[in-house]
Amino acid sequence: MVRRRELADLLNDGLCLDDAFKGEFIMKYLKQKISTCLAILAMIIVLGQGVGCANDAQTGAAVGAGAGAILGGVIGHNSSRHGAEGAAIGAGIGAGLGYIFGNESDKAKAQQRRYGGGGQW
Repeated sequence: MVRRRELADLLNDGLCLDDAFKGEFIMKYLKQKISTCLAILAMIIVLGQGVGCANDAQTGAAVGAGAGAILGGVIGHNSSRHGAEGAAIGAGIGAGLGYIFGNESDKAKAQQRRYGGGGQW
């Protein structure tokens, strides 16, 4: 995997690199970034399809855990190169927040069923 520092060193140092060689490194770097973004987007889309959970609280926890893991992994990797720890922490926080939001949605739906549309959602 081509790192930014390696790429910058190759492009900016005193070596006489031809344009084709520079272009090859740039394309490899861009392909890695694009493929990572596409993988993240695919995971978010799959998780956002309502993963077959029984209620909104479970769905919210699953989607929150997935999104939190992705975000935590990216932040952890970019800040201190500890992507796995960041993903674990993000998954836990995301699952908790997703469950809270989903549970409130379930409560509002139950209230609407009981009182005929009097819920806040």
